[in-house]
Amino acid sequence: MENGKTILIVGGTSGIGRATAGLAAARGYNVVIAGRSEQKAQEVIDENALKGYPIQFISTDIANGKQVQDLVSQVVHMHGRLDYACNSAALDEGLGIRLADVEEEDYDHQMGVNLKGIWLCMKYQIRQMLQQGSGSIVNISSINGLGGAEGASIYSAAKSGILALTKSAAQEYATEGIRVNALCAGAFRTPMLEGVFTKTNAADPSAVEEMYKSVIPMHRIGTPSEAAEAILWLLSEQASYVTGHSMIVDGGFSSSMR
Repeated sequence: MENGKTILIVGGTSGIGRATAGLAAARGYNVVIAGRSEQKAQEVIDENALKGYPIQFISTDIANGKQVQDLVSQVVHMHGRLDYACNSAALDEGLGIRLADVEEEDYDHQMGVNLKGIWLCMKYQIRQMLQQGSGSIVNISSINGLGGAEGASIYSAAKSGILALTKSAAQEYATEGIRVNALCAGAFRTPMLEGVFTKTNAADPSAVEEMYKSVIPMHRIGTPSEAAEAILWLLSEQASYVTGHSMIVDGGFSSSMR
């Protein structure tokens, strides 16, 4: 338990971020989630309120630097400091499109959220943590970022970039009380992955899911709560000597390739 610690979860309205928000709230953290959808945010707030776990929401477009700066300022105004940050926001637009067929404006839009947005979050989170003299950040990458994936060139490039940002920041701030790590997520049962199943085979999404399971040694799709457990461990003082780490949580999928 880390009662009283303040955690900001960017992208906390869906998928892994949502699960992390719920688990953190249950463990006594002061939880603030950020995202673009007020409707999704209200669902997260309501489901946790029923359990007696308060969660706060700040509407933010992470591709906008001023909004990200304001986000961090508001969290500090609410709770006095920012102990932990999980940057989980991502766009799944463009999946299934081959590299030469991606339009320039689509590239800019995807990278604006999936990479620039994560950099902006880190930028202002780290500035606050430097003032405090401590803090911990976990960025959500993907096993796609370890190499690449057919039909996901831009998404994979962004996720690879997140790993480079993570490792660079970890080295830059290691002696200033700030740890920065990444989670390389495999297949988790999130709205994004369900969308991939449908886009790949609208007539029979379950067939795509079975294909995914067949190449995962555990033969199952992970639950977002399993990712959340890893994220909260990396953030916590239990991982006090861990920084610059890319933790792979994928049911063993990438184990034969690394």
